[in-house]
Amino acid sequence: MAKTDRISTKTSGISKATEASDPLDIEIKTLRVGGRRMTQSMFNQIQRENIDDSLTGNHLKGIPLGRVEYHKPACRKDYPAHHVHIIWQKGSELRKCVVSRYDNVYTFYDQMRQLDQIFIAV
Repeated sequence: MAKTDRISTKTSGISKATEASDPLDIEIKTLRVGGRRMTQSMFNQIQRENIDDSLTGNHLKGIPLGRVEYHKPACRKDYPAHHVHIIWQKGSELRKCVVSRYDNVYTFYDQMRQLDQIFIAV
């Protein structure tokens, strides 16, 4: 991504009535780069880099923005069953990584799993 692109997250609200008097509010977070919603094509072009610094334990090298539930068929052979795809910010650039429950201490995996889900456009 170009360094001049602005990175932002946008939340859209959806209301659905579960009963006549009980509305259900749901937030959907999307990622915008340079004013455009992130697509799968853009996501695939983000450089991979681990967010945690293995030399210093769980020290983060950037700001985690959220997790993306985008699993290719290769996920089954390349990663353990319990993993999350993370988008994070390194300076003015985006990075992505996979955090596995088996590669990291459970608390770090659990922290990354609790990040907000970010939806990308198809």
